[in-house]
Amino acid sequence: MRPTWHKVVGWTLIVIGLGIVIVNYLDYADLKLLPGGHNEGYFFLGGLIAVAGSWWTGLFDRVP
Repeated sequence: MRPTWHKVVGWTLIVIGLGIVIVNYLDYADLKLLPGGHNEGYFFLGGLIAVAGSWWTGLFDRVP
């Protein structure tokens, strides 16, 4: 059982991580929103942030 503030932090991190991935792919449409343009590093950074957020939410905790 996670406290409510853990879930808020977790879902915020998931949204930020997925936002980074989406903005990274928007660079294919000539929208230069991230420094350096489209880069695999942004994809992995966004994924890492989203996975860290899933721990905060307790998405993978065992249910008793």
